Amino acid sequence: MDLASPPTELNLADVGTRFIGALIDVLLYVPALIPSVLIAGLVEDGDELTPLGIIAIVVGMLGLGVFQWYMIATTGQSIAKRWLGMRIVRMNGSPVNFMHGVVLRSWLIAFLTNIPLVGSIVWLVDCAMIFGADRRCLHDRLADTTVIKI
Repeated sequence: MDLASPPTELNLADVGTRFIGALIDVLLYVPALIPSVLIAGLVEDGDELTPLGIIAIVVGMLGLGVFQWYMIATTGQSIAKRWLGMRIVRMNGSPVNFMHGVVLRSWLIAFLTNIPLVGSIVWLVDCAMIFGADRRCLHDRLADTTVIKI
């Protein structure tokens, strides 16, 4: 699919494939964190993590996160979306950019779901909305995006 030209018809990704993709993207943090956790364990001071241990864990998480955000902003695909043949696009079929693919779609929903008391409801609504006819979660609606099969 050419990123420069929007598709004439959006072929929506199915709920199951989107779920598997989200699961894979989360599970990718496990191997990304193993070196950081090992470093943190080596520099552990009693029962408390040292600042170096905390930095190692943060670097491991941010490393994968920044790579995923770059991929989404430039191709509309996370690692799992690429593996499973999906892409995030704007509702008009045009490619996403950093603002719509990362800031509005990921960071805004992460902020909202971390608000005490309200966050759990936002998370539940976000998840439940995938079962609508247009297969768009709350984070898709906030960013004016959808996920298509390619």
